[in-house]
Amino acid sequence: MRYYLLSLIIISSLSSAYVGCYSKGCTEFSGERNKHGVILISDGNKYKWVGDTGVNMHPVEMKNAKKLKKIILYLGKSCDAYSKRYGKGTWSWANGGFIVEFKNERFGFGRQELDIGRGEAFGCSMK
Repeated sequence: MRYYLLSLIIISSLSSAYVGCYSKGCTEFSGERNKHGVILISDGNKYKWVGDTGVNMHPVEMKNAKKLKKIILYLGKSCDAYSKRYGKGTWSWANGGFIVEFKNERFGFGRQELDIGRGEAFGCSMK
């Protein structure tokens, strides 16, 4: 839960990447669009947060930290999500970022916009 809350105050300083946080920590994901949505693939590097609280915080890679297992998240245009490790789930967005939820895990991508295509996932806004 601690990492999820921290993810809500991300400043996206990584141009073509996303930093997502979940129960094991925070890691960087690269995104690849396809006709069904977006595939997010983690690099396994662990990040920590530095700076003052709020908007001044930013992710910094922990160079000597044990790598996290590679994660692949499939996010569909109809708000569906899938991961081989976590099964079926959903994703949604709001002005504060986007969240991917599975039965036993949740990934937060605060202050980041999912590049799924202009107007493609309008119905995926958080309720």
